[in-house]
Amino acid sequence: MKLLGKLLTRAFSPSRKRSSPDPHYRAFRKLVSRHKLDYRVTGDGYIEVQPCAALPRGLKTIHHDWQETQTRIEHCITTPDAVDSDGYYAE
Repeated sequence: MKLLGKLLTRAFSPSRKRSSPDPHYRAFRKLVSRHKLDYRVTGDGYIEVQPCAALPRGLKTIHHDWQETQTRIEHCITTPDAVDSDGYYAE
């Protein structure tokens, strides 16, 4: 009976609309999940990716927007020399 009550409540309650995230952010998240990257955005505008199989040195780069960050990470995965010995993106 409880289950029936919950189902009826859900059926007749207004649904919450979720705003769709930025398409560039979705593409970035897809890249992160595909390569199993662990990242964080710092308070000073940098994004740090922890060392892993795809990025053995890790990566620290300025984060302007998701598309640019995704492009930099893809470039560093295909060209490991783009990351210096401290893990910073060498432009």
